[in-house]
Amino acid sequence: MKTKRFDCAPHPTPSNVFGPVWWIGRGIWGQLPSFTGEIGCNVFLLKGAKFDVLIDAGMSPTNGPLERAIRLAGSSPERIREIWITHSHSDHLNGAQTWTAKYPKTRVRISDIGLRYLRNKDYRLVGLADPKAIAKYRVPKNLSAFKEGDALSCPPWKFRAEYLPGHTLDMFCFRGRIDGCDVYFSGDCAIGDQGKTWGNIGWLNSLWLSNLRDYETSLMNLNKRIPDVLLPGHGVPHAGASAARSVKNCLKRVKKFRAFPQLGSMVPFT
Repeated sequence: MKTKRFDCAPHPTPSNVFGPVWWIGRGIWGQLPSFTGEIGCNVFLLKGAKFDVLIDAGMSPTNGPLERAIRLAGSSPERIREIWITHSHSDHLNGAQTWTAKYPKTRVRISDIGLRYLRNKDYRLVGLADPKAIAKYRVPKNLSAFKEGDALSCPPWKFRAEYLPGHTLDMFCFRGRIDGCDVYFSGDCAIGDQGKTWGNIGWLNSLWLSNLRDYETSLMNLNKRIPDVLLPGHGVPHAGASAARSVKNCLKRVKKFRAFPQLGSMVPFT
């Protein structure tokens, strides 16, 4: 694989990472230039033959920035048939609230774990603890569950849901092949090397049911099959040697955390 095929640089406007994958949403995490609101995650557009898919929805309170980004990427909001949510955190899920209110035909694919918590009005995995915020919270419309191993399709591209808990209880990643490359949407499980900080991982908090033991197991499994392209929920994407190094460094970081017995398997906040 030739990494020169990939553009992983954080441009000030939506950019084509490679082939059908566009980087169309970003907050200011890592002091990168934002174009869909300060608070939010990376949003990727996967272009298909008949329809397109968003991976995560960000946190923008309006559709405007995301709609503009989609058009700049050569697509249109009407082509977005599905949104695949990596986990329930508000900066990944909340954008789907306003999106489905305007585009009710868009199906929001979320894990069976995340959907169960939402239906029970248990918003810990969203990141809400304040009773007033919980009372005001509105769940996105048109939610549909997937589980470990399920296939997700944006023809001609096919992906599978992989369960990698640790950052949150409902952390899922999506793996598929595009133009001969093993492509991995890693959410906040593996953010990887960003600037001078290597092996960035998702934050840990007992509210989200973070678990260091599970995190270590998840990253050990990911290290057994390192993807060619790593598309994280924050920061810059990785390809080739950068992807391999990032995954390995994420595991090293979790192992360092695990070396402190006082943290245990559940941590109050890290």
